[in-house]
Parts: sequence; C-alpha cells; structure tokens
Amino acid sequence: MIMLRLRLSIPLPLRLLALLAGCAAQAQAAELSARDEKALAALGGYYQGAFDTALSPSPLDDLNINPCRDCDTHGDPLKDIYLRVATVDHTLQLTFHRSPGAPAFDLLGKYCRSSVGELKALQTDDGKGKDSGDDYRVTTATFAFDPGRCPRNIAENKAPELTLSLLENRSQGMHFARVEIDKDLRRVTTLTAENRDGERVAVKSNPADYGKDRRATRSYLYEDEMGEGSYIRNNTTETRTFAIPVALNGYVGANLTWWPHKILDVEADTEEVLTRHTGVFLPVEARQ
Repeated sequence: MIMLRLRLSIPLPLRLLALLAGCAAQAQAAELSARDEKALAALGGYYQGAFDTALSPSPLDDLNINPCRDCDTHGDPLKDIYLRVATVDHTLQLTFHRSPGAPAFDLLGKYCRSSVGELKALQTDDGKGKDSGDDYRVTTATFAFDPGRCPRNIAENKAPELTLSLLENRSQGMHFARVEIDKDLRRVTTLTAENRDGERVAVKSNPADYGKDRRATRSYLYEDEMGEGSYIRNNTTETRTFAIPVALNGYVGANLTWWPHKILDVEADTEEVLTRHTGVFLPVEARQ
C-alpha cells in the first residue's frame, strides 16, 4: 500500500519526465540487427594506436587535459593506447584502455566524466581498390559524444560526435580502426579573384596594406602556376578601349568603344570547416 500511495502521489509532469528518461535510456542502448551484430563481432577486440593531436609539436592540441600547464611537451599523450570494440547485449560499445584488460579510462582526463553516447548512425559501404582491385568494406558508426566537465578542444558550437570507422581489405584479410572526435567548427573565409587571363585564383591580402583606410586601393597576393612566387595585383578598375575605322562621305573616322574592367574582382567565399581529433588503431594480434 505504501508503494501504491507513492506512485499515485507523483505529479503528472514528473511522470512524463520519467517516461522520457526511460525512452532516452533505450535510445542509448539501441540494438543492432542480427546481421550487423555478427559483422561487428568479427571485428571486435583490442586495437592499439594513437591520436594525431597527441603527436603534434604543441601540447595545446591534446585531446586530454595536460597535467602540466606550463610544459612545452605533451604531458600525458594519447599514444600507445588501446581501443576495445565489443558487442554487448546487442549493442556496440567502445572503451579506451592503457593496456589490454586494464580498466577503461577517460579520454579527456581523470575527472572529466566524458562518455561515448548513443549510436546515431551505422553504415556499411563496399567497393574495390582502383589500382589493386581488392575488395574493401568500410563500416562507419557515429555516436554522440559527451565531454562531461572538460569541453576543452571539443567542438562547442555543435553537438560533438565520435565516429568509428572499421576499414577492411577483405581480399588481403586485413583491417584497422579509425576514431574521429569533433575538435572545432568555425567559419573560414577564402578570397578569390579573377586575373587578367579570366581565371579565378585564390588570393590573400597584402600585409603591407594592413591598417589602410578601407577606401584606399588594396593589393592582393597570389601564387603563380608553379606555386613558386607571388605577385601583387591591385583591386582597381581600368578602362579598356578599341577603335574601328569608319569611312563616311569621303572622310575617315573611328568608332570608339570603351568599358570599365575590374582587374581582380575579389570575392569572399565563406564555409564552415570542421576539424577533428583522429586516431588510427591496428588490431593487437597484427602487432604481435
């Protein structure tokens, strides 16, 4: 009777929230089809590798928190770590370990409480190598990713995602894993201009013009076809003319035509560019 009274005393909004929470829990544990589970189970196990940002010159690129803020080297680089791919209760699970069989650790740091979230998409693509003719299969699983307490070096202006790609050379019986985690999403502007030959090329502002009034004539730099040199051209307008001789009543005149022509015609193209932390992992059995 006490349990019954407690259930009846729950306000309707709270009961709805509890129901939604239950749905969310089920979404995180989305079940694999029997076919997908069988294919993924064959690729399960431990993989060893490293993230590219752990091997860069700057420790500021690290995916995880550097325990030494003033150090100019990677304090705890994510290299020689292990990725475990497993199917558990008809779901796909990813964990990271310092050694096979060791407890899973947090990629972002000891107290960050980051986690790999629900499986959002699973896709398999088959194809043949252009030169080798080998049969390839790429299985891509996209997960939500929760940075927990440590959003540093994780995309903050979009819902971050983690992508696992299992790449198989089925002809050679080889495979490896790639893990990508959203790092930064930003808008990038590229300047292009039309040169005298009517070709549109990438240009950049001449540093010598920085600080000039906007109404002042600007110049831009672009590389030649070999990429060996750069030339300065002005974003100005020139007048082009041509004349055609005309005979009229015994006199010779000219039909003069002119029109303005913009030398560079600079345009700005803006696009969103997503950068990612990328880790490549080889099966442990292949390293022994």
